[in-house]
Amino acid sequence: MDAVARPRISDGPLPSFTDVLRSELCKLRSVRSTYWTLVAAVVCNVGLAALGAIFVPGQLSGHEKETVDPIRLSLGGIHLSQVAFAVLGVLVISSEYSTGMIRTTLSAVPQRRRVLAAKAAVFTVTALVVGMLASFAAYFVFQAFLSDDSLRSSRSCER
Repeated sequence: MDAVARPRISDGPLPSFTDVLRSELCKLRSVRSTYWTLVAAVVCNVGLAALGAIFVPGQLSGHEKETVDPIRLSLGGIHLSQVAFAVLGVLVISSEYSTGMIRTTLSAVPQRRRVLAAKAAVFTVTALVVGMLASFAAYFVFQAFLSDDSLRSSRSCER
């Protein structure tokens, strides 16, 4: 009667959330498009800050120079960075579906909510860290490339 092969059920517990997080981080790092989208986000943010610092002060009148917010100008590329992060978010969720690896993931971790929460957590932390670093870099690059001292941020703090 034991001639029928039965699937072996593992005796161990289901993977913990930290194990699922670790696997999602490994999957995120192993895809080349992750790095390209992160580089695109940083380049858009920092590059447009540098271009804004070079070209915008010459186009502003005296009154506009007094009322403009230099921090807001330095973050002019943040909208394009958001597009790059949106692309990364789509890739984080959908990259496994194109290769069929989602079947393996869901076989290893049958709780779909745990997998989705791990994907969301890994993406959120990655986007938050890279976005903050890119924003600070954009601000400092804007200040470094600024061709007109009337837009320095130290003046805006005195108001």
